[in-house]
Amino acid sequence: MKWMTALAFATLMAGSAAAQNRQAEGVDVAQAAERLTTRMTGELGLSAEQAQQVNTINVKYLEKTMTMRDAPNQTVDGMDKTALLHARDAELKGVLTAEQYEKMMSMKGARPVGTQPTKPVQ
Repeated sequence: MKWMTALAFATLMAGSAAAQNRQAEGVDVAQAAERLTTRMTGELGLSAEQAQQVNTINVKYLEKTMTMRDAPNQTVDGMDKTALLHARDAELKGVLTAEQYEKMMSMKGARPVGTQPTKPVQ
């Protein structure tokens, strides 16, 4: 669960830099995607083939969020950050088994991506 929260936070934070500036700022999308894929492999029990496909998806969407960093009010491929996360989840669903996908989604929490937790009523 912690890694999925960290993923969402990292994705949102990564979404603040332009793609052309990512190397100058020290952000290496390939390495970040590899770390995320390694963590997902351990947590979800991915096969070697799944890990390769998941890494490709992670790179794709991390690159897209990086292009949004300098223009947070703009979209990439007609999608905002929340839509990008939903699209990523949909692609991952095609690679993961039903059990792995369910586990990934449960680690993210019960609420949909991009929504805020409700505050307790006092």
